[in-house]
Amino acid sequence: RCVLEDGLVADSVWGLVEIARDPAAMRRWLPAAGEIQPLSFWAGLMDAQASAILGDGGGQVIPAPEARAMLQAAEALAQAGLYEWAAVAYRELLYATAAPPLLTDPYGRATKNWLSAWSAPVWLKIADLEWRLGRPESAVMSAAKAAAFGGEADRRRAAVFIERTVATAPPATRPAPQAEQIIEAAHAYARMNMHPRAIALLAEQAEVVGPAGAALREELSAEWRGLMKRFTAGKPKTVLFGQDVTDPATWDRITIPPPLRPEAIRAAREKIVAKDSDSPTTAPAQN
Repeated sequence: RCVLEDGLVADSVWGLVEIARDPAAMRRWLPAAGEIQPLSFWAGLMDAQASAILGDGGGQVIPAPEARAMLQAAEALAQAGLYEWAAVAYRELLYATAAPPLLTDPYGRATKNWLSAWSAPVWLKIADLEWRLGRPESAVMSAAKAAAFGGEADRRRAAVFIERTVATAPPATRPAPQAEQIIEAAHAYARMNMHPRAIALLAEQAEVVGPAGAALREELSAEWRGLMKRFTAGKPKTVLFGQDVTDPATWDRITIPPPLRPEAIRAAREKIVAKDSDSPTTAPAQN
């Protein structure tokens, strides 16, 4: 039976896909995984299946998540006190640049995945951000992942964190965002061809980034339109991030949904519950 808490739905859905290793199961569960984690391989697969794949995308890969750039964005956003944005970036660092749990390489060795010793320090960072956002249950869930899959040092840090979370309230104030940190994060997103995320960040923080940020926003918007022109060339239909972007008029309205959206989690939970209810409640008779 899968755990249905919000913090484990993504892991539960992928577990069903991986354990089944059955084409029918893959077709059933991959859409749920892609909706929960829009910046992931299987979300891209869903987009490709919904698109008319003609042409090579002009050599463009959209998005092109990369661990170093995603970490840079996450750290800059955390330093800026934009904790919601930072938590999203840290989760995408795991879901978009690491392998799913249970996956092995061609030699049967465990890969760098989002439930592993490699990911434990990132889960602790997510836990701290969730605590600062006033979400103690989610914070404890993330810290528990670090404890369960990390090393001894990670377990000690997770235990201290959980004890603090239960006993204390988060700080009432946040550091004042600085234009330099926000612009750094925007550049990091743009390097991964995630221009809509960068543009949305600059728009939300327009008062902080000022004229320099406004100029960068215009620059990235023009760059994005050029990328999309090459990416859609030769395709009668293109779907990106679950959105039909065939019409150039839509390119400035494209959004990159964050992971673990409530509506995606609800849909996945319903699928899991339906699957569980389909299971027999008694053992079949033995011949």
